[in-house]
Amino acid sequence: MTIIALDTVRKYRNANEYRPINRARLEAASAALYGIEGDMEVVHDGNASIKLMKMIIAAGVSPSTVVVLQRGSTPASKPRSLSAWVNPPKRPQRPLERPPTESLAA
Repeated sequence: MTIIALDTVRKYRNANEYRPINRARLEAASAALYGIEGDMEVVHDGNASIKLMKMIIAAGVSPSTVVVLQRGSTPASKPRSLSAWVNPPKRPQRPLERPPTESLAA
């Protein structure tokens, strides 16, 4: 099972102003199991974990590899395969419905 660590880092605008940005990281010990050298890390405003998982698949890791997201030592997700993260099942769209209107003539 592969563990992806989630945390935030500071992005500075100048010496005094910063904002937190999401970071997803695959440690070197986990990456070495799949023949990847060094750490893999993505820092992004959006969903950094999905971008990292796409990079892992592009590096040649099997999409059926089980992944768990952790924030510190706390699990942040249930174990799922890479393909389940990257390609979630499509939900059918429900048609828009208007609530029934009451007639004013009654």
